[in-house]
Amino acid sequence: MKPFVFRLQTKLDVVNLEEDLVRQELKHHLEARDKVQFALEEIVDEIQQVENSLVQMMQGTVSLDKMLLMRNYLPVLSESRQLKEQELRQAEQTVEEVREQLVSKRKECRVLEKLKERDWHEYKQEWQRQEQKVLDEVAANNHYRSISRER
Repeated sequence: MKPFVFRLQTKLDVVNLEEDLVRQELKHHLEARDKVQFALEEIVDEIQQVENSLVQMMQGTVSLDKMLLMRNYLPVLSESRQLKEQELRQAEQTVEEVREQLVSKRKECRVLEKLKERDWHEYKQEWQRQEQKVLDEVAANNHYRSISRER
């Protein structure tokens, strides 16, 4: 009997490769999202520090120029924070889209693997039927030989 060959093995190999590529892409996008998240946290921390500095300056005697400079810096930081928040939302959306692609590729891979497993079981059953057929034939021949010798 011919050896087992899964007719969709090439497709399964391609889907496995595509799944690996999507997994790498997801890793890349997760790292990019984490960098944006970190940058946003730094901006939020800097805003907090500037606000705390302004409060301390109002209580003490500090030059008006320095206070105005800090106060004018806050809107710049706020705008920067808004841009990073938008960038973070886009990065999270991209991560979610790539995650969905990964789930889709994984499902496709599982379907092909189940099909391969089913084909393997069918092959194995056919092989066992053929084997049993040969054994039955050998047993029948031995039986007829023993009967013909007895005569």
